[in-house]
Amino acid sequence: MKNSKKVRLLFIGIVAVGVTMVAVLIGGLAFFNILVSRSNELAGGSGERSYDAYYALVTEESDTDFWRSILSGAKEMADENNIYLQIQQQELSQSMSKEDQMEMAIYSGVDGILLDGDESSSLSAMVEKAAAAGIPVVTIYHDCASSARISYVSISWSNMGREYGKQICSLLTERGESAEKLSVMVLLDASDITGSQNILLTGIREEIEKNGMGDRVNMETTLIHTGTMFSAQEEIRKLFSERKPADAFVCLDELSTVSVSQLVVDYNLVGNVEILGFHTSETIKAALDKKIIRGTLTADTIQMGRDGVEALTEYRESGYANEYYTSEISVVTAAGEGGAP
Repeated sequence: MKNSKKVRLLFIGIVAVGVTMVAVLIGGLAFFNILVSRSNELAGGSGERSYDAYYALVTEESDTDFWRSILSGAKEMADENNIYLQIQQQELSQSMSKEDQMEMAIYSGVDGILLDGDESSSLSAMVEKAAAAGIPVVTIYHDCASSARISYVSISWSNMGREYGKQICSLLTERGESAEKLSVMVLLDASDITGSQNILLTGIREEIEKNGMGDRVNMETTLIHTGTMFSAQEEIRKLFSERKPADAFVCLDELSTVSVSQLVVDYNLVGNVEILGFHTSETIKAALDKKIIRGTLTADTIQMGRDGVEALTEYRESGYANEYYTSEISVVTAAGEGGAP
């Protein structure tokens, strides 16, 4: 009975702290239960499978097709090496910041962390904290270059820019030299402050200039917050409602690609507004088939996931790892991979 009263008093005290702290506590308790279960698995107790290592993957976008594909490759590689890979946000069944997910992974004493990075000082501090605890961190897709991460797995942003540039040049060729300037809007991810998007923009411009078409393009950029489909679509909708839409949109992520394609349909602009997208989810493939999207760039996301696990495992075994792993970029159109629009 005394213990029961203590529990009730403890709960009342927690509620008084505020909704935010309660949410963190709930996440912590859920994670604690997960840790107990995983510890048993690693130890091989109660007939459970015994693993050689325990990795955690940290991202706030585990529900997107792009990241599900990366996770698939990472899990595939982890299984081949008898490693347990935990997806933090999926396990916690609630939205938590990358910093909170990192804190929990460090507290649990995982053997390695795969991280969808950024250049915020708060996340860099968490990577430093993991390194101080002897936990190697590999960044995937977005880097945390100013931190103590051991390796970075991503795409070549320069090559990606050149591929977009080639698609723009192809569009200009189709329009003919007598056509008016082509207005191009590049939708940048507002959360990406790593500088990689600047490299991409340089690649686009260099490809257009190389083909002697620089004076035929008016290229603009705008920042889009792509945290959720709703926020991305609302911000992009303003671009359609407040001004004449650009002749072509360059979308650098899955959410922007889907949002723009839907709005082009809503505003009856199919055929008038060209879309150069990114990734190949089922929704994007359907838009390609209907010629709503002109073409989309895709990376080998499965290999990106595999490379991330390989980098952690190599570092654990030898103390060294390749500093960079780069995924190839390909173009997919309605005609198929690499086909003509």
